[in-house]
Amino acid sequence: MAARSDNFRVRLVAALYACALLCVSSIAGAAQVQGIQLANNAPLAVRSGVLMAPLVAAQPGTDWPESLRLTFDDNRSIDATVAWLQPGVSSEVRKWTDDPRYITARPIESTDDSSKPQTGSPILLARMPAMGTGNIRLGKQTVQPIWFNAVEPPEVIDPELRRLPIREAADLPDPDAPLEHWRWIVMADALAMTAPDTQRFNPIDAMLAQHQADLWRIGLNRLRSIDQKLAERCTVMLISTGFDRDHRFATWVTDPVSLDALLRVLLQTNQPAAMVAAKVQAWMDAQRPVLMWPVALYGETVELALVNRLNRAVTVDLAWQQSSAPPEQLHLAPGVLSRLVLERPQSAARGIGLPTIEQPTLVVLRVSVARMPVGSLTFPPATILAKPPGIFVTALFPALTLADVERVRQAPVDQQLATTAHIRRLSRQWEIFIDCKRPASSRSNRPPAIGMVNTLEDLRGIDAITILIGRDQMTNEPPIVLAIPETGWWRLLRGRQDGALQIHRRSFDDRWYCRVVLPDTWVQSLMEDDALLLGLVRSHAQSQSLETAPNRCVPWRMQPGQLRIDLSQWDDLPRFERRDVDAP
Repeated sequence: MAARSDNFRVRLVAALYACALLCVSSIAGAAQVQGIQLANNAPLAVRSGVLMAPLVAAQPGTDWPESLRLTFDDNRSIDATVAWLQPGVSSEVRKWTDDPRYITARPIESTDDSSKPQTGSPILLARMPAMGTGNIRLGKQTVQPIWFNAVEPPEVIDPELRRLPIREAADLPDPDAPLEHWRWIVMADALAMTAPDTQRFNPIDAMLAQHQADLWRIGLNRLRSIDQKLAERCTVMLISTGFDRDHRFATWVTDPVSLDALLRVLLQTNQPAAMVAAKVQAWMDAQRPVLMWPVALYGETVELALVNRLNRAVTVDLAWQQSSAPPEQLHLAPGVLSRLVLERPQSAARGIGLPTIEQPTLVVLRVSVARMPVGSLTFPPATILAKPPGIFVTALFPALTLADVERVRQAPVDQQLATTAHIRRLSRQWEIFIDCKRPASSRSNRPPAIGMVNTLEDLRGIDAITILIGRDQMTNEPPIVLAIPETGWWRLLRGRQDGALQIHRRSFDDRWYCRVVLPDTWVQSLMEDDALLLGLVRSHAQSQSLETAPNRCVPWRMQPGQLRIDLSQWDDLPRFERRDVDAP
């Protein structure tokens, strides 16, 4: 739910609409705004559509008007809405196709201060006349819009029966994001279906949605008139999907800056058709052909997921940066998710009389297609050594989104809902101390219905921490799954209680603590080569979100993974003299 950097999001807005945001120095105090102008002298205007343009002022400040009067060459006038575009936050439950901009728009307020651009920026929204032409005046400023005719949607047989339904799904655009509405339009046009309207949005979001959708329809229609096959391939990259077994998910391009660059090319009316086609092809060639993310981070082998976004098969080369061995090769069919298990790179052999070469703390896997790098993944050490004061898990992570995977980045964690864990040994017993933050408003003394919980998915809506311990060699599943809510009974979803398990909890206004003392029988019976496997899942009372560690999971497949912790080196462990089996 945490937002991206405020300044970065403001720059994204400017890039998205191809308008240069005028930078001005902040002045002391909250001065009244004066000298309001459109930031762009040649805004894009669609007849019967929506004009959207950033606003600037000779003297930035507060007290922006709620509307501005626009006058056309024929002296007709309309009232335009002044809105405030500001950094927002991601949704409580992260969707695979979440809009990566995290931007919200609302009516302007008297306290909105344009001298502080990090808080947001003013924009103008106006519905254009059907016969719009010529210049537009705003006060003393005259701008020369670039006028476009709106593109009618393709004819649909039985429009009501073939209406593209609005719903949340991993293979559909974010239905709540006005700046992603255009993708619904492109998808409906490609499927010969009736596109959804903007009635689900508030008036300001509806105008933003229509503005973007109209421009994309115009741009792609122009590309079809230049090169039909190129337009079809380009459209596929904007709405492409793939399959993970029986689950369909989006693989389309999400980067707002990259998409804005494509839209600008499509709308450059002064460019020759051949140049537009060449630029579109160059844009397509610049997109990453393969998406990838880690599935298993620890152990002597690692696992990753890869999906080919192209409409043709490709061969992927995977090479460890720390190894001179030839790369592994994997054939990827188009649109089908593949999972690959790789052995970690072998450490260099030690020569006689030379010091031991330590294993690197991190290993990097480089991925390329046709000898062109497409990205890399960094994996932690195979095993974490437990030494005093213990091992700290500094964060549990929200679900992956398509934008996270495309940019190979890690989403920020909302600190009001953050979870941390400390694995340590006290009084000759292994224990896990967990700090679960939450808003005071979500605190409840009413115990949850933990008895109805049977799977990790059932934990949604319950404030609880769930611990996954060990790995069954036959099923590859953890034999111990322990769910602990803030209040009320805890439950073993998998495994058996031998009477030695201890669970201690304490609640505060903004968090609750949980200390779990592990039975020795669990630790001894579930270790693999002196290492204990441990995963964590946090659920919340006021949302359906789940956070996991050490892995970040895709929303449709809960695979939190497990840390591999070497317990053999803690300095209060009993030491036994090693004896051979045949010794007396």
